[in-house]
Amino acid sequence: MTTRDIVREIEEIRQRQGTPHHPVSIPIRLTNIVRVFQSSLEPHSEFLRYIPIGIIACIEGFFRSAVKECIDTDGRFADNARHVRQIRDFRANLDILGAVQGQRISIGDLFAHLVSINSLEHIDAIMSTITGTKFLELLTGVHSRVDVELKGAPQDPIITDPDVVLKHVREMFRLRHIYAHELADSTHLDRTVLGEALESSFLFLKASAEVLGNVLHPGAPLTQADMNRESTENLADIDRKITEVIQELSSLLDDDRRVLLRSTQDAWMEFRRQQAEYEAANYLGGTIYPVVLGGTAQAIAKERLEKLKQLLEDEKEGL
Repeated sequence: MTTRDIVREIEEIRQRQGTPHHPVSIPIRLTNIVRVFQSSLEPHSEFLRYIPIGIIACIEGFFRSAVKECIDTDGRFADNARHVRQIRDFRANLDILGAVQGQRISIGDLFAHLVSINSLEHIDAIMSTITGTKFLELLTGVHSRVDVELKGAPQDPIITDPDVVLKHVREMFRLRHIYAHELADSTHLDRTVLGEALESSFLFLKASAEVLGNVLHPGAPLTQADMNRESTENLADIDRKITEVIQELSSLLDDDRRVLLRSTQDAWMEFRRQQAEYEAANYLGGTIYPVVLGGTAQAIAKERLEKLKQLLEDEKEGL
């Protein structure tokens, strides 16, 4: 029996994805499906069969990204993730542990890759366990903070008819399985019903993004200016910690290694800038661009900080 190379699987997925998916960007992809669907006056039945496949691809991609972000953002969620039924019996081998230690993949990458997202019940179980909430209950009652706090809109929840929305999402999972795995051609697809399912699926993801934001970043700023300010402050805080570690590490090095550390740090700063700009390029000109740009820079900085801390510990221990 061939043993799965999970690290390689994750790295190949990254290569195919190109720019990593930020959860809040994925509902935008669903709007593209809606646009194509609405522009087709008399779509062929074969085209309609791909609508459920596209919907579930967006939903699954969103929640894999959400799992990764939760676990990599907050240690509490990483602890909770150990109790997810699908992965609680998983035993990592030395190759996987080495990849995590060497920062080739993160714990969030690993868990997001391992979980199975084949139904609404899977989503609820996974997200409820990781976040320590009753996820679907939060989902069906959540309001848009932007609409309520900035626009003063009526305080209706994003999903006003949960039974209908969840019914449509469940049906899309069922149809996705039929058309992706059975190539069935005898089932009838109604354009009107598919249109309603698309709308429900968009509301489902919009509400999910709102819940995820509230769980991960409660009370986060809503205006673009405030978002930019907070992102700048957070990055500056990480950079301050990096500087402190480098100063302590430098005090333990000889002159030659101290120069190498300084040049390495300069090169890393340039890498961070270019990598953040590259990953945010798909959103250039949009309101999400600064969020992705700042979030990417922070994620890279956090990895650098942990690596420097490890180098410091190794130096102290004489390794």
